Formats: sequence, structure tokens, C-alpha cells
Amino acid sequence: MSKYMKNFIEFEYHRVTNENFTEIWQAKKPSRVVITVPHDGIPNYKWPDKIRDRRKSVTGGDPQVWLIAKDVLFSSRRLRIREFISVVRGNIPRGVVDLNRSWPFPRSYCVGQKPQLALENPRYASVYRQYHGLIKKLLMDSIESYGKEGCLLVDLHGFGKQPDYAPKNGYDLILGTGNRASIYYDDIDFKMGEYLRSKGYEVFVPRDKSSSHKKEDLYAAEFTTRYWAERLKINAVQIETAHKFRDKKRRVEIGPQLSKDLASFFEKWFFGK
Repeated sequence: MSKYMKNFIEFEYHRVTNENFTEIWQAKKPSRVVITVPHDGIPNYKWPDKIRDRRKSVTGGDPQVWLIAKDVLFSSRRLRIREFISVVRGNIPRGVVDLNRSWPFPRSYCVGQKPQLALENPRYASVYRQYHGLIKKLLMDSIESYGKEGCLLVDLHGFGKQPDYAPKNGYDLILGTGNRASIYYDDIDFKMGEYLRSKGYEVFVPRDKSSSHKKEDLYAAEFTTRYWAERLKINAVQIETAHKFRDKKRRVEIGPQLSKDLASFFEKWFFGK
């Protein structure tokens, strides 16, 4: 299990390490769910200005998203699924490396959006390789144990501005799949949306692959979701969470409940409970 973790702290169900700006909470058992958090690491302002090289692209972070992922891991001692969830968190500032963009070749999965490189200075290439290398290893272990249909990649983000297609009171969650381009098995995106709506959330779920040629927005899923789904033929969903679940005052009341509901869906999906 620890074949690619040299130094780690051991907990009940996970081994934890932080190397080369990548923090990993790896389940001791092969993962059913791999959660990635690319944009909630060191804030840009804490990084020396002169060596913050990525200046021509989007550099804003997703503060407090990590707390949602963390609470999924520790959401309920009654849930079996928490033994099968791993989290990979990037800690490099987004103004240095954007771990949810392509490199070394520019590619944008969002129609009409100019491609952005993950990094502009190659000295940070090892950080990028570390992050995506660990994602790949976790997913490959999962596929080997459960098959391609038996695992799920969730790329976790936060949004502040509501999209122009939002209802009057806005969305709580936006499930990005590139108009279902990252869904290969069993309509997991539809089922996730239905389940979360039953819990009282306002959720946007893209409808069909035939619309994938139309204009997409920045919440439609970018590199991590689209690349690994396409390459490994697995289900992958980018989950965008509204600011209220991450706000320092309000998240105490509603953030942990969102994490519990996500964990409960994973439990029901993989174990039928």
C-alpha cells in the first residue's frame, strides 16, 4: 500500500504525507473515490512576488474547499466508504502552478476559452508531475481492484459568481462533466444530482453529450476531470461548491453537512446503503 509513500503518518484508515507541495491522505485499502483539491493550498500573497511566475492566467484560489474534502474523510464513523476514499491536495499557490491545467502542451477543454498552461517556469515541473503522478497511481490501483466502472474521481472546487443559467436563488452545487464527456458508466452524475436535490440542495447537472460542441463555461470541468476520465475511461466529476459552504462564519453550520451528504451518496453508490 505504501509503495510510493516513503514517509507518512498513520491513522486508522489512512496514511498521510506531504511531499513536493502535494499532500495525500491515502486510504489503506484501494480507493473507490479519489478526491482532488488543486486550488486550496498556500495563498498567492504568502509567496514571494518575484518568483510568482504565472501571471498571464487565472490565479485565484478556492479557499476552504479543503475543509469540505477533509470532512468527507471524517464525516461519519458509521459509513464504510470512508475507508475507501483518498484525497490529493495541491499546496502550491495557483499563481505559481495551476494543477487543474495542462502541461507541457496548452489545451483547454472549455469551448471558447483560451488555453492556459499549468506553469510558465519549468523549475516547478516536478510539483506538477508529483500531483498528477499520485492521482494516476491511486486510480490505477482502484481500476486494478474494482475495474474501471468501480471507481470515481471527484475534482473539488469552489465558485463565487453564479453562472448566467442559475435560478433566482442560485446554485449550491454545479457538477461539471463537460456535458457528460467524463461520464462512462451508469449515469452516476444524474444519480448524484438526484440524491443531493433530495437533501435540499440546488444542483446543476449537465444533460447530454450531444451538446458538448456548444459554448461551455469555466464550471463545466477542466483538465483533471476531463483528462483522467478520457485517458483511463473512468467516471469523473468536477464539483463546484457555492461560497456559503466555505464562508468562515456560515460553513460551521452547513459545510460539514454537505460533506456528510456527499459521503452518504458515495456509500449508497458503491455499497447500496
